[in-house]
Amino acid sequence: MRYELRRLEILAALYPDHPNHGVRYVALKDAALACPRANNVLVLGCGRGLVEYLLTEGWHCTSVDISEKQIEAAREINRFKNNRTFYVDDLFHVRSIPANSQFNLVIISEVIEHLDNDRGALRVAYDRLEPGGHFILTVPNQGRFHNALRKMFGREPFLMTSDHVREYTVNHVSELLKLTGFVIEGWRGVWFEFPRPGLCERFIDPSSRLRAFLAWLFPHWATYILLVCHKPATAVVAVDAAARAMAG
Repeated sequence: MRYELRRLEILAALYPDHPNHGVRYVALKDAALACPRANNVLVLGCGRGLVEYLLTEGWHCTSVDISEKQIEAAREINRFKNNRTFYVDDLFHVRSIPANSQFNLVIISEVIEHLDNDRGALRVAYDRLEPGGHFILTVPNQGRFHNALRKMFGREPFLMTSDHVREYTVNHVSELLKLTGFVIEGWRGVWFEFPRPGLCERFIDPSSRLRAFLAWLFPHWATYILLVCHKPATAVVAVDAAARAMAG
């Protein structure tokens, strides 16, 4: 992990990013490698293509993002990688990829919290996934340590950034995934942020083992939630009244 974070730190000199994002990219890469038979991945909302950069050459990666600037960066970062294709495209339509194309792994990381129709994005991932294939999702944790402390003192939780429409608890995002038809195999916490992060980072490195240990020990207080799911090999998704209401 240290070597991979160092590679991302070098890239950050050209493409500035917060170090905690690097920890998340490595966690996504590790989760992808742990999925059996996965080697053909669709990344929806790929940003700069850093998960694709960390995956080995044997992986076929097809990635989309609505930002032309991000796709330009992704193509540059992955220019020496084989089997990497990046498209400027709308996540909800993905016109660049044939409608009948399916993948054995789909990844969405730190995207659905920006969308009004978060469940619609999950449905796109489900439809693009082969039966039996895996889906990896990360979202910001509304119950992260800083917000947990605020709650203890009777204060409202705050969003990480004003770009977020919402953030998620483990129960909330799990329910969304189940309503979409996914079977959740497991989840974990990723990274651990302290209050007054700028000050704390002077003493506790963003990639320190202490943060990783705390995220493992107290996953409900971690900064991000990472979930691994699969699409049933043979399943009919029952859409009940609650699911219809959420879809609307």
